[in-house]
Amino acid sequence: ATSTTLLLLFVIEYTGQPHLLSRRLRWLLWLAPLLIIALAWTNDWHHWFWSGFAPGPASTNWLIYRHGLAYWIAIAYIYSLSAIVLYLLMRARSQMLPKPYRQQIVWLMACVVFPMVGGVIYLIAPPPIAGLDTTPLAFSLTGLLLAWNMANQRMFDILPIAHHLLIENL
Repeated sequence: ATSTTLLLLFVIEYTGQPHLLSRRLRWLLWLAPLLIIALAWTNDWHHWFWSGFAPGPASTNWLIYRHGLAYWIAIAYIYSLSAIVLYLLMRARSQMLPKPYRQQIVWLMACVVFPMVGGVIYLIAPPPIAGLDTTPLAFSLTGLLLAWNMANQRMFDILPIAHHLLIENL
């Protein structure tokens, strides 16, 4: 629940756009993740997040959860924030930036898309893999891709950003 909010805050800072969020709005962004966590923790009392479960395919030992209204609202919130993140990254990539910086943004966009695809696969999975949450696997791929981006693309080196700002301000 918190990863997408943290990702949005990171991308806003990474793309040099901290003016997009006021201090108050930054704090308000945390209300939804805290509510999502609270609803998940207290699900046994109200069943708004998961309304029940059923056994998975016969050859597996997992459960298929039936999702309640709160789950779908949480998914809508998470995917909305992910879409905003992708928009901000695409907008930053379209600016006149040095090539290494644009490549870093493309890899970062791929890191955002992997968990989204993993979540969609989980939500629409056909019966042979129904109930298998592929989102954690997608996050693992995202972690590997981020590590590669930091090692090979020098993602957090300040030089491309500093170069861009220096040239822009000349």
